[in-house]
Parts: sequence; C-alpha cells; structure tokens
Amino acid sequence: MYKIEGTHLIVDAYVQDAATLGEENMLLLFDELVEALDMTYLQRPQCVEVPLDEAKLSSGEDEGGCSYYCLITTSHIAAHTWELRKAVMLDVFSCKPFDAEKALNVLDNRLCFTEHTKTVIQRLDPREEVIVSATLLQRMH
Repeated sequence: MYKIEGTHLIVDAYVQDAATLGEENMLLLFDELVEALDMTYLQRPQCVEVPLDEAKLSSGEDEGGCSYYCLITTSHIAAHTWELRKAVMLDVFSCKPFDAEKALNVLDNRLCFTEHTKTVIQRLDPREEVIVSATLLQRMH
C-alpha cells in the first residue's frame, strides 16, 4: 500500500547582506537545494517582484520585496524576501522525505543567516496511528 508522507522545512531568517536576497543569488539557491536534496524541477524558479516602498517600512506595512517559487516533482519550494529588512521566509516541501539539516546548511551557506528559526514537519499518512506530535520547532541563534 502506498503511503503519503514527506518533509516540510520552514525557515524564517535575517541575513548579513541584503544583496544575498537578490534574484541571481536566490535562483542559484533553488538550484543548489534541488541538487543537494536529489529533487527534480517540474517548473524552474520564478520571481515575482512587489515594488519597494521605503515609506511603508516605518509603518510596519509590507514595503515590498520578491516572491520566488518553483514546482518539483514531489511538491514545491517557495521564498519571500524583503531586502530592506534583510529578511527571508522559506518553505521546502516534498512528499518524499529529505534531510532537513542538509537543506538548512545549503540555505545558510548561500544566504549567511545572522538569526533564524526553523520548523521541520514530518508529514504522515493519516491512515497510520500517530502518538507523538509531528512538528519539531527549534529556535537557533
């Protein structure tokens, strides 16, 4: 019987240099993740830009940035970047389990985190009996 399962890595981070959040570097990051985790693209990464408005930064509104996404044969990878804040939020999700620590290392090596949090969710088949929580939340500095 086929089971549905997978790994979902969620990372929220600040980076040392806003330039690492630029389009060229982010597209390279997606390529590195796909290769390191033995994934296959269905659709190469796309970038959608929201125009920057620095005036919104002081009000707490979303001042603009970029959203990146790609489809892989087992699901997707997505990132939202805010260069003015030097911030990024990323999701790596696959219906096939993957090494979340390896993915985190690829992300950190390419983006150079100053602070980050990660959440790893092991997606489990609902037909299986689950006794323990499937979510592991860890705060990293």
